Amino acid sequence: MTGPLVASTDSGHIDQYEWMNNSGRTIVGAAQPATCADTSLQPATGAASSAGFCNIVALAQDPYSPYDFAFAERNRGANAVVLYLVHNATLTPQTELGAIGSMVWDRQGRLVVSDGKSVVRVYTPSGSPGAVERSRGCAKRCLRLLRRRRQRPDARLAKPNGLAVGFDGALYIADTDNCRVRKVASVDGSATISTVAGTGCAAGAVLGDNGPATDANLDHPIGVAMASTGLLITDTGHDRVRLIDRTTIVNPPSVTNDSTPTFDIRSLDDPAHIDCKVDSGPVTCGGIGPLTDGPHTLEAWENGDANNAPDPPDPTPATASFTVDTTPPSGFDLQTPVSDASVGGGHRLHVVRGL
Repeated sequence: MTGPLVASTDSGHIDQYEWMNNSGRTIVGAAQPATCADTSLQPATGAASSAGFCNIVALAQDPYSPYDFAFAERNRGANAVVLYLVHNATLTPQTELGAIGSMVWDRQGRLVVSDGKSVVRVYTPSGSPGAVERSRGCAKRCLRLLRRRRQRPDARLAKPNGLAVGFDGALYIADTDNCRVRKVASVDGSATISTVAGTGCAAGAVLGDNGPATDANLDHPIGVAMASTGLLITDTGHDRVRLIDRTTIVNPPSVTNDSTPTFDIRSLDDPAHIDCKVDSGPVTCGGIGPLTDGPHTLEAWENGDANNAPDPPDPTPATASFTVDTTPPSGFDLQTPVSDASVGGGHRLHVVRGL
């Protein structure tokens, strides 16, 4: 593959585009079947480029996939949604789904599918390319929500749609009707889910740009995508694309009296691989200084894990400008206190209770 794949939903085609010259070619789909509504119409098989499809509604092409790509077709005969795998340009129809929101391959080569209603499922390759099997599903009650450092037993997804896999293997879910973006550290075993963006559906609330993502107001986000700069979110109701920075310096001080200051630096990646510079010179993030008095600039960025490619560095370092001032304040000369008799023309000062 040398460029992105684009699904043309109504025409039943998938086209591949070249990065350099913006040219495209159809790699899936020929003429649409004239009998899509015929309940006897069976899933397509054979060569991907010569089969006809009704409505292609989801597509997953990732570097972690053991297949070329996967896609889903809707409105074909009596089948609600048919999942297909493509390997060496040959189709293999898979399980039938009641509905679909999105799908993505995780870093272990498993296909993760949201149904757009309440469930995210994981399908594991079975043997050589040609089949997958459903291994587990996370419905309304099977995930534990970890939010604001407190666990809640019933993390209920409401119309989960877009899915994205982080460079560390975490799964991000656009929890559309909860107006949040969720993160699952791993789809293995009993998952723990956390909220990484959004406070719930609150019409008219402040957007919260340039602040903590968990305080931001999202309006029915549909899609998520991981980039080297962070997590992109399609904030559908606000007609915006939002970005959660991959690297963040949390509440840095503007002035410090410590020549070896410490900073709270966080990454979306877990574990983090953060590098730092102060005044353009490399430093150890956990051992900055000693610094001279005066203004300084800290840069910090997630540098990625070269042993876990693809895991590129963050090209947009987080920055913080601060001033070191270790000079103690100047004191005052103390004078001998005046006597009571000389204050206020002989009136004495008293502490009055209750005032």
